[in-house]
Amino acid sequence: MLALKNIRSLGTGYRLPRPLTLYVKEGQLASLTVDNAGMFLAAILARMPADGYISIDSERITPSTIHVMKSCMGYLPEQLPSEKMTVDELVDMFFGSEAGIDDYSRSMLTREWTSLGVDRAVGDKLLSDLDDAELRKVCLAMIGVARRKVILVDNPTKNMDYDDRSRVAEYLRQLASDDRLVVAATTDELIIGKSNVVLR
Repeated sequence: MLALKNIRSLGTGYRLPRPLTLYVKEGQLASLTVDNAGMFLAAILARMPADGYISIDSERITPSTIHVMKSCMGYLPEQLPSEKMTVDELVDMFFGSEAGIDDYSRSMLTREWTSLGVDRAVGDKLLSDLDDAELRKVCLAMIGVARRKVILVDNPTKNMDYDDRSRVAEYLRQLASDDRLVVAATTDELIIGKSNVVLR
C-alpha cells in the first residue's frame, strides 16, 4: 500500500490549500488531479521534500530509503528522453543487461506495444524520431513488462489523440488489476473514469 498522510507542503515553498491524505492499495488505479500533481510523484520518489508522511507497505520513504524501494517502482516522467539512441538501445539500458532483453520479455514487450498502438518495428527507430505520444507509449510498455509493483505516471496521455488516450487509460487499468498499484498525475477524464481512487 502507498500512503500519503497529512501532506501540507511540497518542495521549498508550495503549500497546499488543505492537508492531503491518500491511500492506494495493490490492484488500484489512482488519479491525482490536484494542482501540481507531478510534484506528489516527485515526493514519492524522494526527489522533492514533503511536509508529511509518505510510505510504501508501512516503510517510510526518505532520501536514505528510496534506493532500496526503487527496485519495485516504475516511473514515467512528463519529460521523456530524446537522446540519439534507438528504442532497442533504450530497452537494453532500461532492463540493465549487457546481453540485452531476453526473448520472452522482448515478446511480451512487442505484444504490449501492439496493444498500445505502437508499430512492432519501432525498435530500430531513434528516440528523437518518435513523436512524444509514441515515445510515451513505448516507455509505458517497458515499465509494464518490468513488473514493477508501484507505477507512477506523470501526464501519461500528453499530446495523444482520443484513441491513444483510450488505449493508455485501459492499459493503466489493466496494470492495476494485475495486483500492482498505479498512480497517475492527470486531468484526463478517460483515466479518471477508470480510477478506483481520485484525488481532486
